[in-house]
Amino acid sequence: VQFLDVSFNQDQGCFAVAHEKGFLVYNTNPIDLRVRRFFSPAGDAGLGIGRIAMLHRTNYLALVGGGKSPRFPSNKVVIWDDLKRKSSLSLRFMRPVLNLLLSRTRIIVVLGNQVLVYEFAAPPKCIATYETFDSEHGLADLSVYSKATLFLSPNASGS
Repeated sequence: VQFLDVSFNQDQGCFAVAHEKGFLVYNTNPIDLRVRRFFSPAGDAGLGIGRIAMLHRTNYLALVGGGKSPRFPSNKVVIWDDLKRKSSLSLRFMRPVLNLLLSRTRIIVVLGNQVLVYEFAAPPKCIATYETFDSEHGLADLSVYSKATLFLSPNASGS
């Protein structure tokens, strides 16, 4: 199985792996497989997950389709409830999603030259949009601390 993305949760106690047939979630110390989710084809939906982000140690993950047979379109973010094994929220965009980040209060979506910040609610509400330089890699990161949250992304002037 080809791995397509990997990301740590907010305290680095777990990491998730997106691959051609679904996703995996591991504890980091000791390394231990906690979740193995292989999707079955459904209608036009394939299997592959191209981007993944975890929300702490909860049952929520953010997923974007990827690979040769994507489960979801590359321009759609799905907030997956693994306890119910179904989508609980989704966001669709005009361009492919290059990166996604989660906190308990925010969903951050990185497109080619934009970063969109959503309130993590049903339905999600866009609360900020930032112009960035055009990046094929979706450069951005998020650190969540008890006293503050730090978001990092290059701005439109490249600094």
